[in-house]
This record gives sequence, structure tokens and C-alpha cells, in this order.
Amino acid sequence: VYGLGDEIGSGLQGTVYAVPGQPRAVKVLASTSSRERDRLREQINFVQGRPLDGLPLARPLELLRAPLVGYVMELLTEMSPLDAIMRPPSDGGDPMVWYIATGGLRRRLRILSRCADTFAQLHGIPLVYMDPSPKNILVSCHAESDEVWLIDTDNLYCISSPIDTLYGTPRYVAPELFCRYTDPTSLADAYSFAVIAFETLAQTHPFEGRLVAD
Repeated sequence: VYGLGDEIGSGLQGTVYAVPGQPRAVKVLASTSSRERDRLREQINFVQGRPLDGLPLARPLELLRAPLVGYVMELLTEMSPLDAIMRPPSDGGDPMVWYIATGGLRRRLRILSRCADTFAQLHGIPLVYMDPSPKNILVSCHAESDEVWLIDTDNLYCISSPIDTLYGTPRYVAPELFCRYTDPTSLADAYSFAVIAFETLAQTHPFEGRLVAD
């Protein structure tokens, strides 16, 4: 039913493809065993059954048929990852000119406010996003817009459920998750979002340097 077109992006979890002629994308998840494939399908079914209407999430619309593991989702156009406005480009241009041209402080505050509201609504369901990162938060490419969407929603996790597989992005994952002291929580999401918010506003990561690396 859905043909795989150009590759949009890829990572440790899988690869995302555009669907030719349709406003849809397909995420094919990487799986190494039949047990892992079954777990991934159960996870996608779990997310599909959550009350997510009205939230700006690229959630699974349809499950792929075996032997593939993955799902079909809405294709978000004219949007780019949040990290596009977190650090000035290294082209030698004036950072202040770039900062203002990409919306300045006011737009960044509006974008972060929308992100915080989305996370708060997820936590109220209650669900944990698990992997907040600048790559998983898409914002409008237009400087006059503050539209925000979250992608990679197959990671959504029920707060009261045990978990076998943990996902997180280096530099943004909470220390207690990185060290596997706890399962994902809303507080771990809040930590990741706080780091993202700091870097978006200050244009630098809050925890960088030799002491942190060691």
C-alpha cells in the first residue's frame, strides 16, 4: 500500500522514508530477533491505543506488515529539528544577525512554551516521552511561526510499566537513566527538556567541559 521513497533520516532505532505521492512517512525499525520484533510491535500497538488526539505528535497511524517492523505516520513538511536554532552556523557570519533572523528570543520562548505544554499533557495521561532531544523536536522552518511537533513517538512509555530497553540521547539523557538507576520518569523528561531549553536560549550546553566528560 505504501511505497518507500527517499530516505529522510536514520539512527540506531531505524530508518524513515518518505511515501511517494502521499503526505506520509514510514519508519522501519531495526530489529535483531523475533523477540525484539514482537516487543516493538507491541510497543507500537500500545502507543496507537493511547488518547493522543489533539497533541502535536507524529504518532503511528498504521502498523507495517510482517516481516517488517515499523509504522506509517504523517509527513511533516517545512519543518526542521530544533537544533537548527540552538547554535549559530559555523560559516563565519554574525551570530547576532543569525539569532534575530531565526526569530530572536521571543520566538524561542514561544517554541519552548509549546514544548513544555506538550510534555505536561503527555505526563498527565500518564506517559513518558523517554527521549527528548533537539532531533526529536521539529519546529517550523519559517521564522515567523512557532509550530512544534514531536517525532519518534514509538518510544512513548507508560509510567507504571517496567521496561527492558532504554533509549536516550547523549548530552540530554538524565544521569539516573544513563546509569540505569531508574526506569524513565516524567522528571527524567523534565531534565532533558531543561537542558534543551537552556541550550536554545543561551546557545551553549549547560554541562560541557573536562569535568563533565570525566
